Amino acid sequence: MVESNSKSESSLRDGGAASVPRRSSAEVLLRQLRKAGYTIDTFSVDSTGDYAIADADWNYKDVLHLNTVHTKVRSIHGTLDDDLGTGIALQKVGPIPFPLVVVTYATSERSLTYYMTMGPFILVVYSEYEALGANRTKVNTTYNVATSGIARLAIPLIRRIIRGNYRTLMREDLPMRDRRGVLRARGFSFHSDGRPRTFTETRDFLIKNVVPPERTGTKTESFALDALGKNGAQFVGSDDDCGLRVEHQDGELLFFPRLCDHEGASLDCAALRHGRLSCPWHAKTIHPLARVPISEGQDVRFNGFGVRIERNVVSVSMPAESAT
Repeated sequence: MVESNSKSESSLRDGGAASVPRRSSAEVLLRQLRKAGYTIDTFSVDSTGDYAIADADWNYKDVLHLNTVHTKVRSIHGTLDDDLGTGIALQKVGPIPFPLVVVTYATSERSLTYYMTMGPFILVVYSEYEALGANRTKVNTTYNVATSGIARLAIPLIRRIIRGNYRTLMREDLPMRDRRGVLRARGFSFHSDGRPRTFTETRDFLIKNVVPPERTGTKTESFALDALGKNGAQFVGSDDDCGLRVEHQDGELLFFPRLCDHEGASLDCAALRHGRLSCPWHAKTIHPLARVPISEGQDVRFNGFGVRIERNVVSVSMPAESAT
């Protein structure tokens, strides 16, 4: 594990009150807990997927998705700095929410440490990212449960709860990382690549972080107007900047993007409310790119797309996907 500010920690061990470390590593926290008489139970879990280290780093620091994507936790944000976040997590164990004060901070460019208390238990967690290839990453998370006295008897139960919670978190988080990995495989990148993400910047969903590849060709797809009445939304092109989601509402066709340019979410399953989509990752409101009245002979162009309505058929010209 990464040690933080070794000079300050040495001074602290020698009694130097003015030299408190700026960020204590997990090892330093655990060492101090052992000195205080706590027993530490340690176990690790890991996950591997086709995404970049940057995608894992962003996912861990992204504060806005917590209350949109996750089903067993609600977060009340406390303080946020570039590499530090604190808050209150209302974590469900079964149907019961338990309030946990959580402190999270970056210990290196490829690791995070976070800790919280749960009654007589103190949880110190360390997550580290390892690149297995250009677009493949392993994330190893080490859980340390500190306790003392008779509470040690509950350690097996705490382990089961933590492992179950981890499986739920990964089931909800990994699709976000995997989606960005899919985009990268198609030639996409992100403006934030090349540096660690900060907690503070993830709060701004007006940032357009997605960088699509250069497009040179075009293609056309068509569908019958009747299909909208039978099947609801129609999708043309691919689920990125080369496609559109089409909705029928009040005598108009609403043309939405299929890609959220904030962080790359697919909008195919986004909820439609009052003529707008809600991004499934951050609840960002997505307005239609165009509203086209349903009438013969319509010929409209917008954002690199073209729409023509003729003989009950909608034809859409769009950028062509890059070869992969």
